[in-house]
Amino acid sequence: MSLVVSDGARIDECYVRPDESLGRLIWNISLHKKLNKKLILHWSLVQSEHMQIASGSLAADQDHLCFETETFGIEPWSEKTPNLYEIRLRLVCGEQELDRVNQMFGMRYARREGTQIMINNKPVFLRGTTEHAYFPESCTVPNDFSYYMRTLKEIKRAGFNWMRFHTAIPPEECMEAADRLGMYIQAETQNGFEDGDFINMIKLCRRHPSVILYCCGNEVPIDDQMEDQLERMGEACHTLAPDCLYDPMEALLHVECRLDETDPGYTKEPYEHNERKLARMRTYSDVFAAGVWVFSYHSLYPDVNAINNRLSMYQRPCLIHEAGIFDTYLNLDLEKRYEKRLTWLLMDDNNTVRGSGSAEVSDVKNGNLCELAEADVGLDTVSGYGEHVRLVVTLTGGIYHISNEWDYWVFHRCETPRTNAVRIADRLTEEDVSYMKNGGRMILMGAGPFPGVPISFQITPGGRTGGNNATVIYDHPIMRDFPQDGFCDWQFAEMFHDGGAVQFNDLELAFRPIVEIVSTYKFIRKQAALFEIKIGKGAILVCTLIIRV
Repeated sequence: MSLVVSDGARIDECYVRPDESLGRLIWNISLHKKLNKKLILHWSLVQSEHMQIASGSLAADQDHLCFETETFGIEPWSEKTPNLYEIRLRLVCGEQELDRVNQMFGMRYARREGTQIMINNKPVFLRGTTEHAYFPESCTVPNDFSYYMRTLKEIKRAGFNWMRFHTAIPPEECMEAADRLGMYIQAETQNGFEDGDFINMIKLCRRHPSVILYCCGNEVPIDDQMEDQLERMGEACHTLAPDCLYDPMEALLHVECRLDETDPGYTKEPYEHNERKLARMRTYSDVFAAGVWVFSYHSLYPDVNAINNRLSMYQRPCLIHEAGIFDTYLNLDLEKRYEKRLTWLLMDDNNTVRGSGSAEVSDVKNGNLCELAEADVGLDTVSGYGEHVRLVVTLTGGIYHISNEWDYWVFHRCETPRTNAVRIADRLTEEDVSYMKNGGRMILMGAGPFPGVPISFQITPGGRTGGNNATVIYDHPIMRDFPQDGFCDWQFAEMFHDGGAVQFNDLELAFRPIVEIVSTYKFIRKQAALFEIKIGKGAILVCTLIIRV
């Protein structure tokens, strides 16, 4: 993340693409201006740090500038020849430079011809895998450029040229690595997206030559409302990124499977599908991600002839849905064990050691869980309402040195504080609402009349649309004296068990949570487990966490 400050005007976006013949460059540059003065945009195309290929200037008298140039002899970008150049833009007012943008550029055009995918007017066969956010080491999406360079090099070395991001937008670092190495990418919105989400995804990704396909999600049933949205997004894709391809949905539920046999479009020829829906989708789709399920989960013995016959009914290039979605193999190189010295430290947030110990370790059996030592570490005092401490354990043996740590939250048994009169209830009555309108205050334990959803302290598995990924505790008086680090750590585990949250997506209420439950980024839900609402002269505090006294 970076923060760029400009004076009165800035360059919002630069999107440059070739025409279909690769004979012209079409420049689209968006500006944000608060000045009524004469502005000039200077542009240049650079092959290396000291080799300028072309340059020019034009009046920046509109918020959106569109112009064409020749290609100046630059070479196209593809998986085999990932030729990259640099675009440099400077926005000036007289002698003053207001803003500048430098970004990489690759000249690439993707289109459909019959049932073939064409890159720079040459057919390509996409050989790839499904990137479904399985990151066992970090449990979250890496943002390390070197990680993607290393990973994509290995994928290319194995003979692949393509990655589908399952209901996910690739990180910027991944797209930059793919641009450099020559890897094709499909970017994909989360399920439950809004039109603006899809449009923003295109604007984010379209300057990367590696991103050749945009998709609207995964296995969402295609009813009439979804059909309308998919058609709108197809039009948006072809307008905003005409040098790319549009895949409406991964697996076509209600079109090729889970069919309604009473629908007028239902047919069994040549295979069961809804021809009415499929015919409409052909009008705005470049490719289909057919759910020929045999490839994704049972890929050892496919009937190739049957698959080819079935794919012919789509009349479009077909991507095999969720090909290569298997998780990776476990590391079997774990037979080496560590025998010698075990030490432990109990540390607070100031890194003060509150207790320690050590033990000799031997006779550790391979392939078994075993107890190494018993650590008796106590706290003499606990400050405030409670404290956060970490148990740090280190095992050293031979050439190996490993460590781990665990969080603990320790609390005083405090007397119940005296408060002003507050009603506590697990449901609301009309009398309660009248009481609050006249200035009364209430605590509602549970969702009550609001739409409730279950929660768990267990985060969702990587790559899935259900469950939740994180929590956020916002600055609020009720939480300032409660020991926490801005998220729900182990001190909340018991409160989550059998607890829930209120979902705000369809509520006409401002979403201002005190404790937010953050959904997976693939199916966005606005959820709060603790929040307050002003009602007349009074207010209500809603808590869907389980509070045990």
